[in-house]
Amino acid sequence: MSLYRTSSSCLPQPVNGAHGVSLVELLVGMAIGLLTVLVITQVFLVSEQYRRIPTSGANAHVNGVLALDALQRDIRQAGYGLGPRDWLGCQTEDSSDAAKVGLSGTVLAPVVITPGDSDHPSDAVTVLASGSSDAAMPIQLAEDHAVSGTAFITATAAGLSASDWMLVTDGSTCEVFQLGSITTIGSQYSLGHASGMAAFADGSVLSDLGAIPVYRRWSIDADRAVLQMTDLATTAPSAVDAYPEIVLMRALYGKDTNSDATIDTYEATQPSVSDWGNVLAVRLVLVARSPHYDKEAVTTDAPEWVLGSATVSGAHACNGDAESQCLSLDLEHVGDDWQHYRYQLLDTMIPMRNLLWNAG
Repeated sequence: MSLYRTSSSCLPQPVNGAHGVSLVELLVGMAIGLLTVLVITQVFLVSEQYRRIPTSGANAHVNGVLALDALQRDIRQAGYGLGPRDWLGCQTEDSSDAAKVGLSGTVLAPVVITPGDSDHPSDAVTVLASGSSDAAMPIQLAEDHAVSGTAFITATAAGLSASDWMLVTDGSTCEVFQLGSITTIGSQYSLGHASGMAAFADGSVLSDLGAIPVYRRWSIDADRAVLQMTDLATTAPSAVDAYPEIVLMRALYGKDTNSDATIDTYEATQPSVSDWGNVLAVRLVLVARSPHYDKEAVTTDAPEWVLGSATVSGAHACNGDAESQCLSLDLEHVGDDWQHYRYQLLDTMIPMRNLLWNAG
């Protein structure tokens, strides 16, 4: 006979109706949780997509505005210190001295537009101006200058400093040289220079280009969509990245061909010597791209550059405005996926104020 007794009443008893979670219930709960996560994720992705639309547009706009501002500042300065308009088109003599600032054998022009081609349609814009911080006023020679001479004689040396770069011309011959010593001879000034320069008659004109001339080229790296600046006033010019996501730049000279003080023609051909008097402004457009790629084709057509009623080579009547001329800004060079990006077009007119002042 056992000394110990067991009773079922001592063991835990289940509560009536209570039971564990079955496998089916667990699977159903997981499915509901996954569906909830999926819905939340979809809502987030759609919200993020719509949020990126104004953000990406703002990025393109900021890049474009900054790039356009830099170009405007250079083009407004173009032609400063180059003297009267009848100097323009003169080609400087070749010299090792002038080559130090990139002005050996250079045609004098405040703005040179180099048109693109079918593979790289962006234009390049080159700007030339004096870098003088003082008023770069033309100074006439007071005496003839012989080929063997080593100094120019003038009645003034206002604003000049030793080592400044100078331009001298008689209207047909132009030379760029670095100024040597400045000495006084009675009431006149002797402006020294290296030997080997051409002869210039009394009345020929000197112009101060400053310590370093402003001689820059703006262009777009077609492979990387970057607006670059090249300082040409050096012995070894190299392009420097300035503003990213600028995919296209086009520029045109705005001309007044009938002397009514209104631009009636736009063209990219560099003006001849006599034609510079018709140039009133430079018309410029930049196309900035958003860096964000969209899965859908968000840009269906190439943007159009509206140029008003002026005559424009290669233009067509604008859609919805037959009286205005438009140029299509094709973006196929950007890549096969160019339609999957958003673009901002920035258009401006930049008066050639130094040409206008010199004419006055």
